[in-house]
Amino acid sequence: GMLAAETNGERQPAGCRSRDGRLWFPTPRGVVVFDPARIIAERKAQQESPPVVIEHVSMGENRTLLSDGHPAIQPVELPPGWAGILQIDYTANSFAAPLGIRFRYRLRPMESKWFEAHERRTALYHNLSPGSYRFEVVACNKGGEWASAPATFDLTLLPLFWQTRWFKALCLAAAVMVIVTTLLHYDRLQRRKARAVQERAIESERMRISQNIHDELGSSLASISILSDLAGRDAALPAASRPHLARIAGGARELIARLSELVWSTSPRNDPIEQVVDHFLTHAKDFLESAELRCRFDVPRALPRQPLRSETRHHLFLAFKEALNNVWRHARASEVWIRVRFDEKELTVIVQDDGRGFDPAAPVSGHGRENLQTRMKEARGRCEFESAPGRGTLVRLVVPIV
Repeated sequence: GMLAAETNGERQPAGCRSRDGRLWFPTPRGVVVFDPARIIAERKAQQESPPVVIEHVSMGENRTLLSDGHPAIQPVELPPGWAGILQIDYTANSFAAPLGIRFRYRLRPMESKWFEAHERRTALYHNLSPGSYRFEVVACNKGGEWASAPATFDLTLLPLFWQTRWFKALCLAAAVMVIVTTLLHYDRLQRRKARAVQERAIESERMRISQNIHDELGSSLASISILSDLAGRDAALPAASRPHLARIAGGARELIARLSELVWSTSPRNDPIEQVVDHFLTHAKDFLESAELRCRFDVPRALPRQPLRSETRHHLFLAFKEALNNVWRHARASEVWIRVRFDEKELTVIVQDDGRGFDPAAPVSGHGRENLQTRMKEARGRCEFESAPGRGTLVRLVVPIV
C-alpha cells in the first residue's frame, strides 16, 4: 500500500507516530498512513471461520423454493412428480478476505463425504429420487479454519404411488406369487405328463390283456361248448352221460358270457361314456326281453365322448345288472324304464319299475340293496332308492365323471 518506496523527510523525521498509534511516512508522492491495530483485526478475522448463508434454492424451470437467505431455513416438502435440477446458491459473509474463502458441501444421505467446491458458490443435483434430503455446506477462511456448524437445508420429495415402499413390496409379493405359481403349474404339468405316459402304458397293457383273453380263452371255451353239444348228439353215447355234457356246454356258454363282460370292462376302447351307455342298453334289452318285461329307454341323443375309469364302469355295470336282477326276482313288474342323465361332474343311470315296491323303513330282507350300495361305493359313487308299497321302485346309480 506504499505510494513510493522512498521516504524523505528532509528537515522532518522520515517517520513518526501520532497519539492514536498510527504511523506516518512521507514519500515523494504523498504521505502514507499505517494503522497497526488494523493488522490485529485482520488476523483475528482470518482466524474465525466465516458464517455461511444459503441464498437461493430452485428445482426445475422457474421453480423457486427459497429466495431469502437465512441461517435457519424451514424444511420444504414437494408433491409427487416434482422433478428437475436442484440448484442451491450459497455464500459466506466475510469482508476481511472474501476472495480466499473456500467451500465444501454434501447432500445426505446420498453423499456421506464432503465435496470440495473450492470457491464455487453453487451446488447442482440432477434427477433426485423421492425421499428426504439434507443439504449441508461449510466455509473455510484464508487461515484454513473450517466452520464447526454447517448451514443446512431440508428437502423432501414425495413419491408417486408406484414409487412408494408399499407398492414395491406389493410388486415383490406379486412377483414371488407369480414365480411360485409358475413353478407349481410346471410341477403339475410334469406330473400330468408323467401320469399321461403311465395311463397310455396301462391302456396298452389293458388292450393286450383283453385281446389275449378274448382270443385264447374265448376260443377255448367256445370249442368246449361246441364239442359238448356235438358229443351230446352222438347216438352211441350212453344216456347217463348226456346230462353231464349238457351241463358242460351250459357252463362253457356262461363262462363265455362272463368272459365277454370281463373283456368289455378291461378294453380301453369301451371307456367313453357313449360306449358305456350303449352296452348298458343292449344288456337291458336282452335281459328284459328274456324276462318278458316291457322295456322303455330315456336317453339323451348326444352322449359325451368323455371316458370313465375302467374300475368305475365295471362296478357301475355290476350294480346295473344287480338292479335289473332285483326287478326280475322281486318287483313283479310289467314295465321297466331305463333313464340316463349326465352333467359336467356326474353320470346318472336310473332303473325304475311299476312293481309292488317296498317300505324303505322296513327291515331289509336279502342282500340286494346292500350289494348295490357296496358296488357303488367301490365305483366311487352312490346309490339312492325311492319306493313305496304298490308304487314301484326307483334305483338311482350316480358315479363321478373324471
